[in-house]
Amino acid sequence: MLAARDILLCLVWLTCWPVAAWGQAPDYDPTRYASYRIDPSRNATIEQITATPFTPLASPVLNPGYTQSAYWFRIQPPGDEAWLIEVQSPLLDHVDLFLPDGQGGYRLDAGGDARPFVEREIKHRNPVFRIPKDITAPVYLRIQSDGPMLMPIQIWRSDGFYGHLNFDEFGHGLYFGMMSIMVAYNLFLFFVVRDQNYLNYVLYIGIFVLSQAALNGYGLQYLWPNSPWMANHAQAFLVGAVIYAGSRFAHDFLDIPINLPSFIWPIRAMQWAALGIMAFTLVGPYTIAARLANYLGLILVLVVLPAGIVCAWRRYRPAYWFVTAWGLFLIGIFATGLTLAGLIPYQFITANAMQFGAALEVLLLSFALADRISSLRTDKELAQAEANRNLRRLNEDLETLVQARTSELTAANQALEVKNHILADIAKHDGLTGLLNHASFMALLSAQVEEAHRYTYPLSLMMIDIDYFKRINDNYGHQFGDTALAAVAKVLTQGKRVSDEAARYGGEEFTLILPHTELEAALRLAERLRHAVMAIRLDGADELILSASFGVAVIPETDTGMTRTN
Repeated sequence: MLAARDILLCLVWLTCWPVAAWGQAPDYDPTRYASYRIDPSRNATIEQITATPFTPLASPVLNPGYTQSAYWFRIQPPGDEAWLIEVQSPLLDHVDLFLPDGQGGYRLDAGGDARPFVEREIKHRNPVFRIPKDITAPVYLRIQSDGPMLMPIQIWRSDGFYGHLNFDEFGHGLYFGMMSIMVAYNLFLFFVVRDQNYLNYVLYIGIFVLSQAALNGYGLQYLWPNSPWMANHAQAFLVGAVIYAGSRFAHDFLDIPINLPSFIWPIRAMQWAALGIMAFTLVGPYTIAARLANYLGLILVLVVLPAGIVCAWRRYRPAYWFVTAWGLFLIGIFATGLTLAGLIPYQFITANAMQFGAALEVLLLSFALADRISSLRTDKELAQAEANRNLRRLNEDLETLVQARTSELTAANQALEVKNHILADIAKHDGLTGLLNHASFMALLSAQVEEAHRYTYPLSLMMIDIDYFKRINDNYGHQFGDTALAAVAKVLTQGKRVSDEAARYGGEEFTLILPHTELEAALRLAERLRHAVMAIRLDGADELILSASFGVAVIPETDTGMTRTN
């Protein structure tokens, strides 16, 4: 396995390669041969434009951001040989070249992603036009787009352009190849370890690769060459998908619900906003969708990166890797987004910062994965070593340990027996009132009736029902109702004899079993208890007067049935 230092050196080389490849200087300086004019109406004809003055081009790149104006460029032939014009921005809708036809007019060569790719003379991801060497008059280039108007103009000789093209394609091939390998690698790890984070990461990187392919013109070139609609809408749609997948990955990787609950809703809001942009892209104006997607990507920086920083500050180890990796990547997104929005000047490093940051992010998150696997292996080895030490210690002290365990088992059995007695007692009683529960009452009543019959002594049974108890629950709440039940149970317990048994029959109903008690005595006790219930006062409801209905049944000494009295 490569050391981390070796992998890092490889990545530095890989991320620097596009600088050499894409940064190759053109053969001619556009500022010496080109000038431009703005057409706010978008309706100017070539005849009208050629008759108006142009402004010298001060920079090879014009970047007005989002604008509804059309831009015209007048380019003087740089020499007496064939040459090419390249507009290094594949997402421009209309890039039209007007070539002098030698008869005072102009021939139109239309380009841009609003037209099928197969119609291009030079099959390149960027609009490229070949200018014959016999053209000596100025040529005119018209650019119009509903998306960001980033217009880097390059002028090449044929051999210089194709040399640049080879380096450019090789650099992009390395970039997309590395990203694809990381997608496959992490997908394999997902099937091995079944960790949702890996699947989230695969979705995020996979969608990001598609987004980069669309951003760099490879989507139109290879994936949807005959669909200008896809070329126009795919980028905004995929940016929304990247934001959704990225925020979901951050949510799970940082374990936001556990480590940072306050960020749950901001991240979920990002996800819903991303889904909304994806849906809007399919039905709404592309200009608005592209702007919303671009600005939401910038907002992603302000939500996800602070969440990672806070988790790292709270010593959540995976967040260290996350902050470093996403910090570089999100800074790249921020720089590229500001460039596309026209808020900062176009520079090679800012225009491609997102790709550089993505390459670094992929590697650093792979380091995080390797660190996680290494940590798991280390923890397993430590656990195994500790288990071996414990096993040796147990073998050495086996006899003492057995004696100790035997004593503990005896004590545990005794404690268990006590607990069983306690549990048995608990099982017989109502948890709220402490009285016998319904099952225990029925068993006791059956035994008492049988004994009363055998020894022919009177046995009375008293039933108590709290009046209007449902109204108490409705007006004061069930917790207050429980308090009332407990208070009535206390009155019954304090008012009965030692030989009597009180039970909760169910709900708001109670019962008393009164051995050796005639009907008259039972009625007198019922009356005392009724008054005692009415004397109950509960905190928070001084105005409430409880009342209860009492019923008494008795088995007289000379009777085998029960006499009932309400």
